[in-house]
Amino acid sequence: MAAKLIARDRVSAGFETTIRSTGEGPEKSWNLWWNITLSDDPTTWDDEVRDINRMQDRLGGLHPGQRLVRAHIAEFCREHPLFPQSIDVLCAEIGAGGLSRPVKIGCEGRGLLDSLEHHTTYSLLRQHYAILRLYHDALERWLAGEPPANATEAKVLHWLGPITRDKGTFVGRILVVLQSPDPSRSAIRGLCREQCHGIRGTALLDKLARPFHCFDCRDSDPDRGQCPCCWGMFLDGALMCTGSAHEETPQARQTFIEEHVMAYSMAVSEWLKETGPASITWPIEGEYVTEDGFRATAEKVQTSLGPRNAVKEWLASCLLKTLRDNQRWHGRPEG
Repeated sequence: MAAKLIARDRVSAGFETTIRSTGEGPEKSWNLWWNITLSDDPTTWDDEVRDINRMQDRLGGLHPGQRLVRAHIAEFCREHPLFPQSIDVLCAEIGAGGLSRPVKIGCEGRGLLDSLEHHTTYSLLRQHYAILRLYHDALERWLAGEPPANATEAKVLHWLGPITRDKGTFVGRILVVLQSPDPSRSAIRGLCREQCHGIRGTALLDKLARPFHCFDCRDSDPDRGQCPCCWGMFLDGALMCTGSAHEETPQARQTFIEEHVMAYSMAVSEWLKETGPASITWPIEGEYVTEDGFRATAEKVQTSLGPRNAVKEWLASCLLKTLRDNQRWHGRPEG
């Protein structure tokens, strides 16, 4: 039989489980707070997770769509190339009460949505090309001197800085690869690695900090070899190297992540408090998120989440906890 969710009353709060019958017996796939904790033991979870699980217990019955939104939140990773647009997807799903766009937004979800065939080979390939198109369009806008229209374009503009002949030459080479009908992963990695080697030397890559350690991912690596995050990491590393040879270049990506995590966390928190975007003050002079940009994000979150109810409050609390405490399981340096 096909995989299916186990009945809600048979699954502890904080967990989701699917089961599939195989020739050798039942096969299970489970999902929990894996993107904020490394433990499968609920006794090790912090008080915030316990409070959120108590919220879930009070809800009683949940329909599958609501449960799958929680499973989608568990996939979230701030290192994914769709970040922070991936948070917009989750807010829209919380507001709608079901999966509206089951795009893969990270590799942390323990395969539950994969087992239920919400992520198929075709949908993942289509998403992969969409991510490359996102970078392609951002680079073209940078070459044309046009203002950014989304967060990916903003980071590309910020990292590359003013146009110069050398930068334009490298971006042109990248665009040639991205414009091909079937962009080669090895071609993108080789071109980006060569660029970083030429500007920063091999010592940078030896540090194995994201995004640069992804240059060492092998095609045969089952965990990271074909992960779309690697493609984005190659491009991010090369763009940061191209824009600046400063020693703190890797921190640029972390700053981009931290500012957007703060912006969305504040926006979700204020929705939970039932205060409007106008009452929120952006507390920093951000490199990537300005006061106006934060205001637009807060208004977008409020609109997407919509009117409050108990299920939305639980899901929004899950999202807020995930945004604030998200971590990678593979133990690599954060960058």
